[in-house]
Parts: sequence; C-alpha cells; structure tokens
Amino acid sequence: MATPRKRRLPRGTLDRDTIVAASLRLLDEKGMRGFSMPALGRELGADPSAVYRHFASKDELVLAITDALIAEQDVPSLRGSCWIESLILIARHTWELGGRRPGAMALTASRTAAMPGTFAAADHIIGVFREGGFDADDAGRMYRSFVDFMLATAQQRAALLDLDPEALELDLSNEAAFRSADPRRYPNLGAAAETVATRTWTESFELGLAMLITGIEAMAPKPCRGHTHSVRPLA
Repeated sequence: MATPRKRRLPRGTLDRDTIVAASLRLLDEKGMRGFSMPALGRELGADPSAVYRHFASKDELVLAITDALIAEQDVPSLRGSCWIESLILIARHTWELGGRRPGAMALTASRTAAMPGTFAAADHIIGVFREGGFDADDAGRMYRSFVDFMLATAQQRAALLDLDPEALELDLSNEAAFRSADPRRYPNLGAAAETVATRTWTESFELGLAMLITGIEAMAPKPCRGHTHSVRPLA
C-alpha cells in the first residue's frame, strides 16, 4: 500500500527550521537510505522543489542538519566533576546518540558545519581542554583528535545500524565467524578469536575511550588529581 501523502502546507509557511526538523524525522524513520528530496517533500507535504527556495543544494541542507543535530546535543551542558569527566560525558553522549539516531549520525558525523551549534560545541570542548592546562594551540590540537575519535566511532556503529536488516545480520554473522579462523594459519587470531567474535561495539568503544583518556591525562599540565574518573576498565 502506498504511503499516504502528508497534508500540504499552506503557501509561505515553509522555512529552514521546518525543513531541517522534517529531515531529522525522516532520517529517524527511514534511515539514510530513505532520505531523498522526494521523500522529504512527502514528509513536508510540499513539492520537493520548494526546499530549494531555502537551501541552494541538498549538501547545504545536510550541513544544516549536521548543525541542528549538534545543537540538540547541548554539549555545553555536559559537565562532570572534573574536566576529564566532562570529556567522558561528551564522548559517551555522542556514542549513545549514534545508537538512537543512526540515520542522522551516519549522514552527518563526517561533515563540518560552520554554524552556531557547531561553534558552541567546539568552544566548550576546547574550553574543557583549557581547564586541563593546555594552551590555546594545544587545546585546539587535542580538540581535533578527540572529536575525530568520538565521531568516527559513533558514525561507524551508526552506519552499521542503518544497514538494511539482511546486510546487518550478515555483518554480525561475519564477526562471529572469526571463531572459524584456522589457528595454524592465523595463530594470533586463533588465540583471540573468541574475544574478537564476542566483543560488543560498546565494549570496544569504551576501551578505545579509556586508551584515549589515559593518554590525555598523561599529557595534561593540570591533571585531575585525587579524582578517579569513570572510564570502564578492560573486561
């Protein structure tokens, strides 16, 4: 049965915020594979060409979606009892967002939007590194590496979750198939095969985060002395 068309919007009521909000709803419902201008038009109850009165291209719309998703995270509100704990909160919040909204995360995490939501998040994270005693240049370097790790890991999982069910099932079965590697040919993999096959995405993310945070702490001029942060141990 064909999906019923949304009731058409009254002329003149379409604006950038409405289009971005509809795009996020569509990504949540249909995933990145179901995100297209015709589908967005149906979601809006408008002719798809109407979008181009507000955005010069689909790519400009994607950047606006990117910034809106970052703004929704309200990164400046994520503060822990110590600056290191703030970094952990930000990384986990992004990881969890990718699990809840895989279509939107898969589409946007590799993009950079030079817009207010993105600027506010960047300003906050650089400020967190400044709390650790890093000067402006080093805080900028740390920010870039931290955000690259955070977004890359979140996007990788989001892209997998955004696959069609058959492809996702195949990918998961391929992970389990590491158990079948011939230990005579692949002795190191054979010894670790059970762990590799059963490790969850979140466990791998947590270990990667722990390694990153340990390195940041070791480099920090002002570490969080007397504070035990909550990165989960290797298990």
